[in-house]
Amino acid sequence: MRNIWSFLFILMILASCSNSAMDTSTEYELKGKSQGGFSDVIVVAEDNLWEKGLKDDVSFVLADELKGLYRPESNFDITHVRPLAFSSLFQRQRIILVFEVSSSILNSGIGFAEDKYSRGQLYIKISAKNFDEASFLVIGAKDALRLKLASHRNRGIIKKIVQVSNKENNLILKEFMGAEINISKYYSPVIKRKDFCYFGKKAKGQCQSGQNSECNYQLGLFVSKMDYDSRKVFDKGNFVSLRDSLTEKFIIGPEKSIPTYMEVEKSVPVHSKVVTIDGHYCVEYRGWWNMVNATMGGPYVSYLLVDEKNNKLYLIDGFVFAPNFSKRDFIKELESVMTSIKLL
Repeated sequence: MRNIWSFLFILMILASCSNSAMDTSTEYELKGKSQGGFSDVIVVAEDNLWEKGLKDDVSFVLADELKGLYRPESNFDITHVRPLAFSSLFQRQRIILVFEVSSSILNSGIGFAEDKYSRGQLYIKISAKNFDEASFLVIGAKDALRLKLASHRNRGIIKKIVQVSNKENNLILKEFMGAEINISKYYSPVIKRKDFCYFGKKAKGQCQSGQNSECNYQLGLFVSKMDYDSRKVFDKGNFVSLRDSLTEKFIIGPEKSIPTYMEVEKSVPVHSKVVTIDGHYCVEYRGWWNMVNATMGGPYVSYLLVDEKNNKLYLIDGFVFAPNFSKRDFIKELESVMTSIKLL
């Protein structure tokens, strides 16, 4: 029965009308751009319902722990707002989840609208007759809500990246990898080979821990193409061996007197799941890397993708080195970039 309800909730979400479809172009342009982080969620609910249990329900659904990190980080950050305090400031935020709970509600369910108050906004409304029904709705639609918010976040990040895309990076990937990926101008090509391309981004930002100043961080992204032999390559152990063989050769650390290179940290579990990217079978892996003979480490996310037509295997990998920062936003940036791949 629970699976049936979950399926119905997914249908309700996907079948709901989008405000952007009803807006005229003039009305759409008059709306300002949405504000806030791509992982910030404003939840509008009465205090008594929030404290009674909606806080725990929403946290369970949206603030789940990211996989592959040393320290826990949540998928989304949640800010609770009372309906009376839901002012124009909050209405301009990027993601809004509203609970309308009243005995006068005729049709309980979940609906969404794009661009309701601002451009680039996702607005979700859960209507219920009472607390128990509201709780049942949000928990029952857990998977659909996670997917909806993750997809919205991904589109927003990619839209921002496309605005600062780099033609040189795109040409390199077309020539050497036979693929297109949305890579911004902030990534510089480091290695260009027929079987391996590596791009790096070095930048500064306000430190989030350790010190009150700007701190350096680095993001890396590489794509490798090889012949596809068998499905055994998708076993976690085989994936780790494949990644380590590439990073030992190409991702070299700062030390010169002794060999330094990247490898998968074996003390952190490797998490995997099957996904589809650009219509191709793919397995996603998450974990932690370390630098042999150097004190460096951070999270990575990898995608092993099969080009069935040409019997080729692609490894698309992104990793983060940001010791004074939380890692979520960096990882989500890399995810959005890598999952934009299109094989030519």
